[in-house]
Amino acid sequence: MTSTKAQGDTVALLRNGAFCRLWLTSGSSFAALSAYLLFEQWYVVRELQHPSALGIVMAATVISRLMLMSVGGVMVDRLGGSRVATWSAMSRFFVVLAMIACLNANVLTLGALLVFGVLYGACDAFFTPSINSLAPRLVPDEQLRSANAALQTASQGGMILGPLVGAALLTVSFAAVLLAVAGLLALAVLSVLWLRDPRQTHEEQASGFWSELTSGWRQLKHVEGAWENLGIIVAVNFLFFGPLLMGVPILIAEDASARPSQLGILQGAYAAGMIGGAAAAALVGERPWLIRALLPALGLGLVGVGMATHPWQIALMAAMGVASSVINVLIITCIQRAASPEITGRVMAVVSITSTGTVPVSYAVLGALLGSGLSIAPLIVTAGGLVFVIGAVFLVAGTLSRTRGAADA
Repeated sequence: MTSTKAQGDTVALLRNGAFCRLWLTSGSSFAALSAYLLFEQWYVVRELQHPSALGIVMAATVISRLMLMSVGGVMVDRLGGSRVATWSAMSRFFVVLAMIACLNANVLTLGALLVFGVLYGACDAFFTPSINSLAPRLVPDEQLRSANAALQTASQGGMILGPLVGAALLTVSFAAVLLAVAGLLALAVLSVLWLRDPRQTHEEQASGFWSELTSGWRQLKHVEGAWENLGIIVAVNFLFFGPLLMGVPILIAEDASARPSQLGILQGAYAAGMIGGAAAAALVGERPWLIRALLPALGLGLVGVGMATHPWQIALMAAMGVASSVINVLIITCIQRAASPEITGRVMAVVSITSTGTVPVSYAVLGALLGSGLSIAPLIVTAGGLVFVIGAVFLVAGTLSRTRGAADA
């Protein structure tokens, strides 16, 4: 029954021209972001030969993106998601064109790259809240989970496609990579340019901008389950994604017999698992308890990656990709449904800030621990164990809450 409904939702989404344009916008924008980050990494290390400055350049992009997400949420609620998404993609397009001009003039120095990184991150900050606010307005409520699963597939597909295209074009020139980024952003602009969010009304705002800027956090108390879901997001991003994204490459590099292709296989297995998980999320139905049930499994998977040999690591990475994708889709859907339409942009901006801001902190803590002389494998195992414990606490607490609710009824 659930499978039949999911198939019906998929057909309905394919017939929804506005949602298809949103899907294409999301995929092309995330592909552009991942290709841009690849360009930054290789340009700093290979062209500028400043590998020690790579962290600063990437931090400039991430931090500016993080700091302006709340502003993006307010602008989405004031102006509408389609307008803000169009502006975000178009402004990044012009930033990349300016970078191409500087590259051709041989003036794309480290300082210039820092400035462009800040500008790109600042413009990109407005995109995620706009996309997450548009989905509930373009599809009926009963199709929202399937829509979020499709958007998750688009974003993950884009994050895979971008580096593949960028890596291939790096053999041609750095300018070729930036031209590809500009082309992807142009596609995003064309896809979202005439998109209208039909259920959004833009009335005169009675409150001030600063009040609206902080209201996303205040409104969370009116969104059922929001704080619990944000707690899960913090735990997953700090204890899981940080050790996974930073730790696995180090773990492979520490093995003298490992080949570089092994890292690519592991990353590909995780990405493929995430795409599969997004598809699975559309089939599982309304099961919020599944979020709590998958958290301990996610922790055990990370423990296994820190202890297992390479063939088992591939299977574990794919399984964790499925689990993390299902958790993400279900959490986003729960928050979108619980938030009132007039504050969706601000609430989703808070979600984006929580998830985006936690990972760099995890990187910093992990780097400090490695600098103190600890090896990566025990750190990955410890982080996985903590995810398991936290997930078990959420699972038991949720079970007790449902039991008390059933008894009261």
